[in-house]
Amino acid sequence: MPPSALGRIVKNDANWVSDYRNRDIRVSTYDTVLARVSAIWPAHLAWPEDVPRPKPAEIEPVAAAQAAERFSKAQPAKG
Repeated sequence: MPPSALGRIVKNDANWVSDYRNRDIRVSTYDTVLARVSAIWPAHLAWPEDVPRPKPAEIEPVAAAQAAERFSKAQPAKG
């Protein structure tokens, strides 16, 4: 997935991934993004056991639809 698509889905900002690579992010931003990732996580894949899962955030219907389409065929990591 291109960084711009991920940024639109998790932060509603196509430039977010490239922006965060160039500077630090705040804990509140991390919490927001992780809650959005929790909201779009594919139901057929297990959440990583060593990562506490936050309550899923309310996300925009368009972002939810984009995520569902992109992740519908996602497969579990091997190994």
